[in-house]
Amino acid sequence: MGVKKKGLKKDEVDPKKKEEEIEKIIQPRESEGEEEEKEREEGKSRAKYEALLIGLEHLNITRNIYKSHNVLVQQMIDRTRDEFLWGEYMKCDGMPDPACVKQMNTYLSLWEEDRHENMEDVIKKTEEVLPLMNTMERLIENPEEWEVPTPVEQVTRSQRAKVQERHKIFNTMKKLQITKLNRATYAILLDVSPIVDSENNVLQHYISSNLVQLGLWGNVVEKNMRVKGTEFESLGFSFELPRSLMGIRGAVRVMRVEYDHYSKQCPSYPTPPIHPDDRVLLQDRIQAHLVLFQEKARKEEEEKKKIKLKADLESRAAREAEQERLRLLAQDKKGKGKKGSAPPPPPSSSKPGTKSPRDTRRSSIKSLKSDVQEVLEIIENETKEEEKDPATKAKEKLQQRIDMYKIKIDTHELNLRRNRIMAGIIVFDMLYIPPQPKKVASWVICELEHPQELKPRPWAADYKPPAPADENSNVKKTPEEIEREIKAQEAELQKLLQVHLKLPSTALWFEPPTIVRWDEEKNYWTNQGFYGISFNEGKQTLSFKTMHFGIFGLSAFRFSNLPFQSWELRPENPNKAVIALSAAAVQAEFAIEPGLVTLVKFSSGNKPPVKGIIDVPMKLKDLIKEMRHQGVDIFPDCDSHCYIEGLPLKDIPTEKHLYYCMALTANALSFSWSRWNLLSGYEKLIMQFREKVLGEPESIQKLLLVTPHLTSVLECNESSQTFSDKAEPGLPVFADLYNLALEYSSPKVKQQMSLATPIFVDSVYQFLLATLVLSYA
Repeated sequence: MGVKKKGLKKDEVDPKKKEEEIEKIIQPRESEGEEEEKEREEGKSRAKYEALLIGLEHLNITRNIYKSHNVLVQQMIDRTRDEFLWGEYMKCDGMPDPACVKQMNTYLSLWEEDRHENMEDVIKKTEEVLPLMNTMERLIENPEEWEVPTPVEQVTRSQRAKVQERHKIFNTMKKLQITKLNRATYAILLDVSPIVDSENNVLQHYISSNLVQLGLWGNVVEKNMRVKGTEFESLGFSFELPRSLMGIRGAVRVMRVEYDHYSKQCPSYPTPPIHPDDRVLLQDRIQAHLVLFQEKARKEEEEKKKIKLKADLESRAAREAEQERLRLLAQDKKGKGKKGSAPPPPPSSSKPGTKSPRDTRRSSIKSLKSDVQEVLEIIENETKEEEKDPATKAKEKLQQRIDMYKIKIDTHELNLRRNRIMAGIIVFDMLYIPPQPKKVASWVICELEHPQELKPRPWAADYKPPAPADENSNVKKTPEEIEREIKAQEAELQKLLQVHLKLPSTALWFEPPTIVRWDEEKNYWTNQGFYGISFNEGKQTLSFKTMHFGIFGLSAFRFSNLPFQSWELRPENPNKAVIALSAAAVQAEFAIEPGLVTLVKFSSGNKPPVKGIIDVPMKLKDLIKEMRHQGVDIFPDCDSHCYIEGLPLKDIPTEKHLYYCMALTANALSFSWSRWNLLSGYEKLIMQFREKVLGEPESIQKLLLVTPHLTSVLECNESSQTFSDKAEPGLPVFADLYNLALEYSSPKVKQQMSLATPIFVDSVYQFLLATLVLSYA
């Protein structure tokens, strides 16, 4: 007979069964949907991590090519520098070496001591000096073209002193240039009899060259009220004096010079340094993403362990509590009915001032919740940033970048980051006529002044501008009051100088210019003191009234031809590419070859073409400088987006890396503007591309999408009804254009790509960086 199984009493519970029920109560069960969602999220996370790893590998391949190319580019720069210096040495033209401080000081001293100060000699000397000053300025701005760059930490005291001396020499030359012109003007005024009209006692004189145009006019007798102004037709300048200046003995000088030695003194002239955020390389940022991703994964793993530990602790505590409850219940039943029984002892005891295990668990759980909340907030913020509308995100990024580069200027100060002084400057002043020689018998008596120098006649109009209208006032003026105000305003305007100015033909004018005056005290151009400004587009003349004589300039908006309307980069041969840019009023085509750029085509509607630079191979820096000088600025700086509306501004590290990839493939692939790029957002760069094997028909144009994390060929095209960022089926993940081209392109294209020299690649890259076609089209 078998052993009889020991049974349980009626009120007793099987401990194992009870433990299983407790586990069911305290352990959270995830639904099948939650588990699937969790697996999907983990899958996405793994895929993103793997894509980052592949991306970093691809970017490093391209970066290593850049580094190896850069070594050869630097060798070419060093060789070009040596050839340039040898060419300067072999000129033997009697001019000093601008890099030699001693020679420049000697030249400056001899020029200052030279007393051949009639206007013809000074103008001739100006034509000699200005090219030398331009070279000196170039040396100061780009010393690496003349000398091997020295690391900042290795610059010696003598090198710093040499740089300071160069700046001092250049500034002295600028001052001496205007001083010489003033002395030559004074020499003319010492005896005005050859240039005075004997009938009306008015002097008038005009002399011109390619660089300097001088007109003199004035009364030589007091109270000559018959004339009040004149026109220098060749100079394109006329004026009328106010009544307060009529009849005064003096000379008015109008001198235009085809250079501007004032603007560079302005606080707003220098290009601001590139912001640190714009210096970040794409691969460095991807590397940082990987580190953050790994750190986030580590934190999530720790979080899981904490949550599991928390669940285990809670499970254990619940199990102990239930077991204690059952024990007490059983003990209570056994002792039921017994009097005087002592109360059961507490389940645990602790010393005063110490925390119980339960308090410790509560504290750890509270700390855990705090950490979890912090992680959740970070993830939530990242999710919100990713979920933003692309247009909103692009707008916010643009504003951030504007804040990075915006500068502060005074109310009437001209911002030279936005504007530029065009076609030189105009000196417009009124001068005292020095004592004239008198002929007595056979003698000529001259009264000598001290000092013998040009003396300007100070004058400022006693003008009261009309008070601004009070927008909050509800009082209506009667027609009589309005008429009186108009007449009073016209009477006030009669106190001002009236000037009519024809725009010089040495620059292209795409918008009406702004007249400005040089403020000697504040060292900047100001638009204060000008009234009644009007522009005649047909005659290309600007009319205005002014309170002051002074140094005048015509200011033009720099970026009237930005953003671009379209662009195209196409290969011509293994080491030559052509880029066509279409702007608001300009169409230009450039040929890019190793180390040189040539402007091969240029048109600007009914305006004349640029002068002296078409079909002339030039260094990119020189070409940009000359085009800007002639009023064609299609080369944005790092802060130009602050002054141009309607830009599809793009992520800078991504854009720069893409330009290098374009340069690497520019001899085998053709790229062009896409209409989808404008509204695609800050992190999506879109353009068209096609293979172009020399001597073979062109392939079909396709759309290329580039983001900070991947590059793909899209299913949709330029003529699609709607845009879709869906990639072509079966296309692997690529981090950049170059790695995509290596896998995606035909063998002939890859063979053609391999023929590009590092110098050609760098030339294309520098041109794309100078135009930023994806952010400015």
